[in-house]
Amino acid sequence: MIRINNFFWPHNPFNENQRENLFVELFRNVLSKDEYFKQAFISIIQHLYECDYDVDTGIFREMADKNHDYIEIYVKDQLGLLRTSKIVKRIHSQKEQPCYEIRINRNNEKPRIFFSTFIKPNELSDCFGVWKGLLLCYGISKNGNMEVDANILTDELCQETHDLASEVENNCFCQETINKYQITNFPD
Repeated sequence: MIRINNFFWPHNPFNENQRENLFVELFRNVLSKDEYFKQAFISIIQHLYECDYDVDTGIFREMADKNHDYIEIYVKDQLGLLRTSKIVKRIHSQKEQPCYEIRINRNNEKPRIFFSTFIKPNELSDCFGVWKGLLLCYGISKNGNMEVDANILTDELCQETHDLASEVENNCFCQETINKYQITNFPD
């Protein structure tokens, strides 16, 4: 087991720097304007920081011990009511690189953030020349209160994250997927 000691930064699957900058700005905007989203996101990150995962399978120990494909995180909303957000495992075979999805329960919509753990030895870790407790992140889903330009961007990101999740579930984290979605590791 290995402790996760590095965390992800939003990664936009588009190649254009302008769109990547727009996405980072969008993510920061959501975090700064939506207090519940920020609280839930921080709670999930803190919970992940305490989790161990198996470096051979990439599966979180908490999921393996409970024999569940998700971890529930409870966060109080503005009215003091507990809401359940989840970290969901999207690949169920022990032989495949797992892909996880964070679903933040907010106002009847669930912004989604995709990530993966690094495992060893495999094609993904060989690609980066290193394996350790890093997570990858691909995008968040559309927020109903965004500006027009941001909505256009997130519409495309929603489709990209959906396509990515489907591709990972069908083909694992193969080199072709890494290249297609410009997946990169995150700095220490």
